[in-house]
Amino acid sequence: MMETSVCTVIPYRISSINPCTHGPEGETTVLIVLPSHLRVSGVTTWAMRAIDALRSRSVHAGIIAHTRVGEPIPDFLRPYLVAEIKDEHPIAEYNGRIETLIPHYRRAIESVYAQTDAPVVLAPCLHGDCFGVIAALTQSIPEKIRLVSWLHADNGYDLGVGTHYESIIHGYAAVSRELGESCKRRLVHRAADITHIRHSIPVSADIESDAREPYSRSRPIRIVYTGRIEEHQKRVSALPWIARRLHTLGMAYEFRIVGNGEAMDELRKNTRSLPNIKLVGAVDPDKVADYLRWGDAWVLASRYEGQSVAMLEAMSCGCVPIVARVHSGVGDAISHEENGIIVEAHGNDDGEVVGHAIGNAIAGCEPDHLGIMRRKGIEHVRKHHSPNAHGETLESLVNKVRLMPARLWAADRPAAFSSSSGSARGSGSTPADGSERMRSTLRALAGKRIAIYGAGRHSIDLAGELSGFDGEICCAIDDNPQRWGGKFLGWEICSIDDLERFGVSDVVISSWIHEDQLAARCVKRLADSIGVHRLYAVIQAPKPLESSEHARA
Repeated sequence: MMETSVCTVIPYRISSINPCTHGPEGETTVLIVLPSHLRVSGVTTWAMRAIDALRSRSVHAGIIAHTRVGEPIPDFLRPYLVAEIKDEHPIAEYNGRIETLIPHYRRAIESVYAQTDAPVVLAPCLHGDCFGVIAALTQSIPEKIRLVSWLHADNGYDLGVGTHYESIIHGYAAVSRELGESCKRRLVHRAADITHIRHSIPVSADIESDAREPYSRSRPIRIVYTGRIEEHQKRVSALPWIARRLHTLGMAYEFRIVGNGEAMDELRKNTRSLPNIKLVGAVDPDKVADYLRWGDAWVLASRYEGQSVAMLEAMSCGCVPIVARVHSGVGDAISHEENGIIVEAHGNDDGEVVGHAIGNAIAGCEPDHLGIMRRKGIEHVRKHHSPNAHGETLESLVNKVRLMPARLWAADRPAAFSSSSGSARGSGSTPADGSERMRSTLRALAGKRIAIYGAGRHSIDLAGELSGFDGEICCAIDDNPQRWGGKFLGWEICSIDDLERFGVSDVVISSWIHEDQLAARCVKRLADSIGVHRLYAVIQAPKPLESSEHARA
């Protein structure tokens, strides 16, 4: 169990926020929960702009932030802070043992409720156990809570969390049209509660008359990446390959990479021989625009997105986006070769493949065409992502959910999204019949040398079944290079491309939320001689249990 003494909540006085107009139901407050990525994250930028939009419309709003002991709140985030929860561990390491967090969330909620006498609209982000804490609180203070699920990424996880907690969620907000449609297909009976809310992206009034030097073949093309330095989603391994491809093609360039993250050391190593790349590191949000205004082209090699805030910011600053195709968000913003360039790529492609493709696209840009795309990109953001329109939609959603009846999480269901017992029972990432499905699959593979694909929550939930395998588990596959060479449940973690040295005959995909993506990667990467086994291919995500009861006035 986590120690209860490691968390501290710092209440924030409503009086320091813009005054609201009193209504018959009191003054609603919106609290966004951020458990991580406080400095370098599109979600953090989204949260700040959403709060600005709400406060400008006289709606109280702020952030509940999780920090590690010794980790300071960035200065730019402090004006948005309602409560800070300090801990020795990130919430991902709680493994569902969320009991010590419940009183701290409760203090933050009740602190603003006491000042407004109205339900608090909560929008947890990034981790399912933030929802779990709120689910537990609905069992004691349901009248003080209204819950909104924000779908930020097309990774299966956000929608999986939103489905698991459907019985207590009052509304869903999707940052892209595609995410909204995915949510409606999963939760047909909640279609009326799903709203597409475009990001708020301000466009400077003087952007058309800025002093940047138009791109011409007489100078190097200026390339920018802004965002987290991370491989699993952002595929930053492609960035050095963009530069190498341009060098091979004989095209002069300057490249600025702005951001920080867990893959920074690896990126630094892979760019040492590339003198025209500068790793800027993390900068405050108000400094990002300086780099975007400097740049001619902005690049993104992501495997998936929701709708990239950084991409829209680049467009607003006249930096033309050249991006890998993803299912969500890109098509909402970019018309190919009109206001940006979409490069055909797949989630399973490695950094070299995608980097070469983006490099080829950059090399093919004619200066005049780049100028046309620049102007059209600015106009798209100005037309579709205005802070005023964003604020109107947000306020409408808040007004809708605040008047809905309270919802209770069933007392006989575990509140946490992650399993605290190493068992599938009660885990949001593992179906209730996951244990039997894994046992059945492993029985059929008795005597074989296998690899487990997925060194995460699902495999932890099913660790008991894995430990009883009548064969040999040789390794665990993970797509995050930072984990390669480490250990997971005692097995070495490796790349899917490194199975040959283990003599593996079969791969078992240990994931529910990400099973389709991992299966596609197996088809692309593995030899035909290696068998691939899915646990859930024949089932859809089950419809969540309805709330056993709603709170009644």
